[in-house]
Amino acid sequence: MPNELGTYDLIVSLLCAFFLPVIVGLNLRERSAPRTPMSAYLWGKEPTLSLVGISFLSLLAVFTWVELAVHFGFITITLQDRLLPVIGVPMAILAFAVLVLTARAVYRTTRQDPTTR
Repeated sequence: MPNELGTYDLIVSLLCAFFLPVIVGLNLRERSAPRTPMSAYLWGKEPTLSLVGISFLSLLAVFTWVELAVHFGFITITLQDRLLPVIGVPMAILAFAVLVLTARAVYRTTRQDPTTR
């Protein structure tokens, strides 16, 4: 089987498949009532960055599920090859958007003018 995961890769994929949806769910719950200063800042001042980041993590979880489904034989490698562009292209766009939005947030936060914060 050419796409078989090694022991380390399998453990990392299983952890990602479990914890990424938990992280997404907890962050979405933080949206209405942030409990930490970082959550309050991100949801209050940078909601687009928060949503794009959560969308990226969601797609990463889907990618991991597909990888595990191939490893355990639930789907074929051919189906995986068809799904990868459908998952990968939006994930690449979201990764770029996260970088741009993060740079913008850092710039806005570190600006010297206190009235713009």
